[in-house]
Amino acid sequence: MRLLEYLGIIFLLIYTSSCEKSRKREDEIKGVPWENSYRTEVIVLEDSFVKIIADIPIELDTFYTRLNSSDNDCGHKRQYTFSDSDYPIFIREGGSLGDILPDSAYEFTIYHTYKFACSPEYPRDYDEEDFLLKARGTEIFRTSEGKPFKWIHKEFKKISGRPFMIMAYQTNYPARTPNQTYLSTYLNAYTQLDSLHIGISYECNAKDCEGFVERMMNSLESIKLEKL
Repeated sequence: MRLLEYLGIIFLLIYTSSCEKSRKREDEIKGVPWENSYRTEVIVLEDSFVKIIADIPIELDTFYTRLNSSDNDCGHKRQYTFSDSDYPIFIREGGSLGDILPDSAYEFTIYHTYKFACSPEYPRDYDEEDFLLKARGTEIFRTSEGKPFKWIHKEFKKISGRPFMIMAYQTNYPARTPNQTYLSTYLNAYTQLDSLHIGISYECNAKDCEGFVERMMNSLESIKLEKL
């Protein structure tokens, strides 16, 4: 009986120690305490009179812009990306067809139509009907090739007074590589200021994306759009 008691105590000590180590890992991001693991950044959108203020997760320590090209003249998108330097950078400046993407990604991207003259006039803000149509269109596209798709969260809400269509999900279509076997995690949001449509995308394309949506939601909910 005493042997069982001793074994139980030893097991409890080992379990408690492992839990403490897990909590310590969760409390730090790249050596920075969790409560200080966001920084405020200001992004001025190119050729516009709009700036975006957001709290960026500290692990997104690399910033670059890129042009996501399309064969449609009004399909080009200017993108502003914060990424984790532990993951590869992919800069696309032309020829969207045939590009090979890195096999993993951990990033936050803001994007808008490259030519502002292509932005359609849209005299009203997004509403819940727009949100439902967007969510349905997203699911149809992501499942069009029979690939797995799973909703994590979706809602229509205001952030800093602006309406946002918010969608979080897992999918592997389109895949980063032909042999991708795991699901990528996305937290996407859509809003606009006047007639400028703005897309926001948080992406974790890796084997382990646990806790990604919750962490990036904190960043999303900090976003403010302002006119210059």
